[in-house]
Amino acid sequence: MWYRRMFGLVVVGAAVAGAAVACKKDSTAPCLPKDLSGSWALLGLTEPPNPPIGPPSATGTLTLTATRYKVHIDITIPSPTTVDDSGAYHVTCTAIDETSDNVSNGQATGSYTLSHDTLTVNVTSQAVNVITVWKKQ
Repeated sequence: MWYRRMFGLVVVGAAVAGAAVACKKDSTAPCLPKDLSGSWALLGLTEPPNPPIGPPSATGTLTLTATRYKVHIDITIPSPTTVDDSGAYHVTCTAIDETSDNVSNGQATGSYTLSHDTLTVNVTSQAVNVITVWKKQ
């Protein structure tokens, strides 16, 4: 089941990508970090080309500090799965590198977009691509 094999670092990496930075439109201006510490609620997730799922079939929360994340996700389809993970992350204007505290999860890298209070991230870990969408609480 694709939802089972994507969990751990990939879902978390996707989520944490939002704790990134905002870049100025002037290409000569440096990227300035934006503090997105706080709580986020899961709106949806997918592993392309599979269709996205969201509440009530997939629910979750993400808590961010300046350098750390903690995530909890419950998925009810196709079979019940729970993801609990935490770790460290580093971001630039458009990219993220994230490492789980669980060594077997490895590392995830990807990109993100942030529009107002909605975060969309696209990351890959161990050849698995996952897209998640989060809303700031």
